[in-house]
Amino acid sequence: MQELITFHNVEFDGTEQRTVNARDLHSALQIKSNFRDWIRNLISDFAFVETQDFVTVAKNLANGGRSKEYFFFDQYGQRIVHG
Repeated sequence: MQELITFHNVEFDGTEQRTVNARDLHSALQIKSNFRDWIRNLISDFAFVETQDFVTVAKNLANGGRSKEYFFFDQYGQRIVHG
C-alpha cells in the first residue's frame, strides 16, 4: 500500500521530531478550500500553537515571492486526519 502522506524528521528544540507538511495533508485529504483559508481555520478550530503543535518555515520563491510551509508534529497531523 502506498503512503498518501510523507513524514519528515526535523530537528526542533534539540530533539528530532516526526512531522507532516500541512500542504501534503491538504492535498491528501482532498480539501476543496484554498490552502491559506484552510490552514488559518484549522489552526483556529483546533487551537494549535506554533512551536508547540507545529512549526513554520518561510521559503523564497523563484518569482521573488515568499511562501510559508507548515509542519505539524506527528501526533497533531494524525489528529487532523482522524478528526
